[in-house]
Amino acid sequence: MRRLFLAAAIATSLVMSIPSQAQSSSKNAQSVKSDAAPAIKITHGPTVEFAGSDRAIVAWSTNVSGATIVHYGTDENNLTGKAMAPWGALTHRVTLKNLQPNTTYFFKVDSTENGSAGSSTVQKFQTKDRNQSASN
Repeated sequence: MRRLFLAAAIATSLVMSIPSQAQSSSKNAQSVKSDAAPAIKITHGPTVEFAGSDRAIVAWSTNVSGATIVHYGTDENNLTGKAMAPWGALTHRVTLKNLQPNTTYFFKVDSTENGSAGSSTVQKFQTKDRNQSASN
């Protein structure tokens, strides 16, 4: 009888400890998730820092380092041009070259990191006439 009581007490103790271990595993899984890198987001910009007759500089910032890409073109629904800069830090800056003078260009920026992407909405700027001074 004493053995039976002891066996029942051990079994009850084991059953009661299982939820605690499950909760502990759940907490460990949650802490692993919170240690994952944050999703990349654009935190400032993009802005056109410079627009000349044949080039423009676009800049923006992100919350984590990532790729630096600008898609651009003269049709806002067909951004076929692509300009990139070497792997970015938190601040991204890309020069668009060989642009046509006195032309409206549309662009959007993308930054990617580990499968996460931050993209802007489509924006526009105007290049200057060849005889007009550039704006900063």
